[in-house]
This record gives sequence, C-alpha cells and structure tokens, in this order.
Amino acid sequence: MRYLKKILAKVITGTELPQEAENNAKLVQQVRATPGLIHDHVIKSQCSQGRSEVHYVSSDNRVMARPTVLFVHGSPGSWESFAPYFLQPSLSEAFRLISIDRPGWGLSTFPGKVFPSELAEQARVLGPSIEAIYQQNKQQKIILVGHSLGGSLVPVLAATYPDYVRSVVILAGDVNPVLAQHRWYNSLLACVPRIFVAKHWYHSNLEILDLAKSLANQQEMMAQVQQPISIMQGTNDRLTDPKNVHFASSLFQQSALTIQWVPDKGHMINLMCVDLVKAAIMRSHESSEADSVP
Repeated sequence: MRYLKKILAKVITGTELPQEAENNAKLVQQVRATPGLIHDHVIKSQCSQGRSEVHYVSSDNRVMARPTVLFVHGSPGSWESFAPYFLQPSLSEAFRLISIDRPGWGLSTFPGKVFPSELAEQARVLGPSIEAIYQQNKQQKIILVGHSLGGSLVPVLAATYPDYVRSVVILAGDVNPVLAQHRWYNSLLACVPRIFVAKHWYHSNLEILDLAKSLANQQEMMAQVQQPISIMQGTNDRLTDPKNVHFASSLFQQSALTIQWVPDKGHMINLMCVDLVKAAIMRSHESSEADSVP
C-alpha cells in the first residue's frame, strides 16, 4: 500500500510522496493525542446547488478578538498538512490557529454532485466558513496562509472576501496561468476509468487539470487584492515553477508584496521549513498591522 501511494503521487504530481509528508503523519497523531490542543468545528451552509459542510480545527474555540491565522492546504490534502504549526507554542500563544479542510477534502463536503475543482467554486463554498470565523473573531480580519493549490486559492479568497482578510501568505503557489499548465500524465490519468482511481487522487487530478483555467479566470480579481501579500518559494520546486514569483510582481501591483526565496528547497516547504513559515506569518501580521495604522 505504501508503494502504491508513492506510484500514484508520482503519476499525479510528477514526484514521489516526500518523506516529510510521511513524517507528518506522526505529528498529526501527536496533535490529536494532546488534550485541548485542537477543537473540531463544522460549518453547514446551503446554496442553490445543495448543502455543504466545511470542517476545520482550531487551537482556540473562544468567541473573542485575537490575531487569527487560517491555513489552506494543497491537493491532495487536508487540515493535517499544517499539523506541525499547532505544536509551535510561540505561534499558538500569539495567534488563534485554524486549519481547514477544503470542499471535498478531509471531512468537508461540497454541494451538489460535481466536485468543485475550480478556484472560484472553492471560494464560493468556503465563503460562509470564512465569515463564521470572522464573526467568531469579533469581526477582526484574519491572515490567510495557503500551500500549493491552497496558495493559489488564498489570493482568490482575499479578492472575493476582502472585508474578512488582513493579509495573505502564499507558500509555493501558482499564480501564473501559463506556468500552471498540467503535465501529460495528468491527461493520461483522466482517461483511466474512475473505478480504478481512488476518489482523492481523482479529485486532485481534476484540480490540477483545471488550475490553469481557474487562474486565468481569476486574474482580474487577483489583481485587485490590496492586502499585504508574502510569497515563499523554494528554488528547487519541481511542481510550482519558481518563475511564478516574478509574475507575481506584475500581478499584485495594488498590494505590498514581500518575496522570500528558500534556497535548495522543493515544493513541501510547509513541512520542511516550519520555522521560516512561522517567521513569515509573524512578519505578515506586523506588516498588516502597520498598514492599518492611519
């Protein structure tokens, strides 16, 4: 089974399942086993397509205003992609930490029968949850942190729900439609009868196939983001082309943009560079605070 997962990861993403992802499973167990460390929440909503439930975990379930970070995972994935951050005392003391299951992932469902593979669709489904977190936070804006496809989604969320978002941190996320074109093996997998492909791999492949089109459709919206944006990118990333960083400078012209290169690191910087990401979150909070001072 372990070998099969590596093969599927290779087919979907072009790389083997990294060791860091396997090691993260142990951290997830530690997070779950620590009393009071996380609290589970489910936000239910109804739209014209039907009913959906969005699941997330939080380090603090109190209704009160405090600096809040919302983590958004990549594809495939779940809230567990950010489990290590709940084990960082300095971070959990400074922020309320929330990690979400995107629609169709983890314990989250989606309305209707068609998986919401495009960024705009994911953003629409997440809207009621973003608002609920904002209200729980006594209408204090939140910091969005997204990795990989989640990194592509967070600026769309910021553009769609600007009243709820303080700043944005993109970890190895595509923002350029041209650079987000899928690989030949993604097209090949799409031809395999669905019965032979596990649901999460099938949905992940759909998201990858639709990413370039999703980004192209959202370029105008993303260009309107005015909140501070921080981008962290590994120089050895084989999934998200590092050239995305150069494109971001022309895309986010209305935002205060900060870029951090991570030498010799690949795609999984959310797991490999926890301390660097933690520092980026701190800086993002400080920059957004300064930006809000009259």
